[in-house]
Amino acid sequence: MVLKKLKKITSFILSLLIPRTSKVAVFGERSGNRFAEDARYLYLYLSLNSEINCVWLTKNDKVYELLRSRGLNCEMSHSFKGMYYGFRANWHIFNYSKSDTSEFTSIGANHLNVWTGIQLKKLRTFKNYNKIYNKFAFLYRKIFSKKKLFLYPDKKNFSWISDHYYKDDYKILNLNFPKNILYDEIFRENNRHEYLLDNEISEIDKLKNIKGKVIGYFPTWRDKPGDFFIDLSNYEKLNMINEILEKNNSIILMKYHATTIEKDREILSKFEKFNNFRILRYDFDLNPILKYCDILISDYSGIITDFLITNKPIILYIPDLKDYSIHPGLNLDYDNFEIGHKANTFDELLHLIKLYLSNEKEFSDKFLVERKKYFDIFYEKKDLGLEKIHQIISS
Repeated sequence: MVLKKLKKITSFILSLLIPRTSKVAVFGERSGNRFAEDARYLYLYLSLNSEINCVWLTKNDKVYELLRSRGLNCEMSHSFKGMYYGFRANWHIFNYSKSDTSEFTSIGANHLNVWTGIQLKKLRTFKNYNKIYNKFAFLYRKIFSKKKLFLYPDKKNFSWISDHYYKDDYKILNLNFPKNILYDEIFRENNRHEYLLDNEISEIDKLKNIKGKVIGYFPTWRDKPGDFFIDLSNYEKLNMINEILEKNNSIILMKYHATTIEKDREILSKFEKFNNFRILRYDFDLNPILKYCDILISDYSGIITDFLITNKPIILYIPDLKDYSIHPGLNLDYDNFEIGHKANTFDELLHLIKLYLSNEKEFSDKFLVERKKYFDIFYEKKDLGLEKIHQIISS
């Protein structure tokens, strides 16, 4: 703790001595461990379409080697070059917190939090803030005209986000997420090698070859054991889903969370024997995959609102709705959240999957109007963002 405070004090002094420049911007994600989400897409867009020296900062050797092998500008965040760019960059751009780039070299810089999606579940309010430090930081930003902006397209419900942070910590930048604006451009044949990684292209090609349907099952992360099929006590029932999938030449596509392997080792071992379940690694970015999912199964995850851009059907599989509404809580009344079909039990989910596979059009059309309505609610600024952001960070 003492060492960390000394590092912060040293970083603050260095931030006063080293001049920052709008010609350099640094980016990061998930405490420096992934290359994903909106920070990734903004980084790639600006690297391709601006004069700004865009540098991805990471703490992960694999991310570093991957980006360098593609000719992209990437540095380890605590290396000499990483710290140089961190202190020189006028803007630190990240998906969650300044730790995504560096909590040290970000001191004294402008911050742009581009987040990851619409926040359906409640976030805990930080209670461990050092009030004296934050008042000092607020005063510093005011004196030196430093900005802390939060990119969020749903201005009316920005309190869902702002209440998570220290009071007045961020000002909203009411624009659309980069991944949404770039949605069509990312998948153009002549662009996909610019925006997509080789393993993503390989996975997309596999999904395109599926004769039946690709069912994306991406539940939210939970802080207790169990993310997948949480009401299922008899795992042999998974055979029933697998048989239906096999009969219809279809698959269920899933993805680990950061702690999934430790929490759900038992159920994950069951999936291994099924040919019609496919599981992606934690570090796999789902955004390029959603376009190739024919239907989404989820619960309280922001991926539900990400999926709205496809205008494809959604199943809300919510057996723990009563408990989850209490802790951590939800920002919407799910009883009136009519965005898709709802399943309160595994058996109901199984029934809905059968209905979908037997009559896709009728199943999809049932909530077509509601999906469009919520898309308009959550994404007020549908096409605005990239050029405005470019202007802000280059000025």
